[in-house]
Amino acid sequence: MTQPSLQRKILIELIAAHPCLTLADLADFGPKVLAQVRVGDLFELSPSVSEGLAARGEAFDRLVLEVVRSAPMATVRAAQVRSRLGGPRWKLQASFRRLVAAGLLDRHGVTGNTRYRLREGERN
Repeated sequence: MTQPSLQRKILIELIAAHPCLTLADLADFGPKVLAQVRVGDLFELSPSVSEGLAARGEAFDRLVLEVVRSAPMATVRAAQVRSRLGGPRWKLQASFRRLVAAGLLDRHGVTGNTRYRLREGERN
């Protein structure tokens, strides 16, 4: 049996990685685990869509890095970051180009299969 605190952490990371989940989808975790998660926990995860929509240039790049750092997996797709920050696709693509050029992110793959990850030493 998984410890309650670990189940709570897994649930919060799952919600962060899949913001389209409904409350009904989360019912499988059961009332004991759901009772441990506060609504405020979900807002503390990463930048919000409103922050992403308002940010420009370097400020937006910092938000993108924050989302990549907080991702439960080592690599992320642009669609995952966009679902967390919102905004047009071109804005995120421009940010990824700047972050790769600055040596903060590595890019792997092409077109819809492109993944980004923090460059070694950038996780902290």
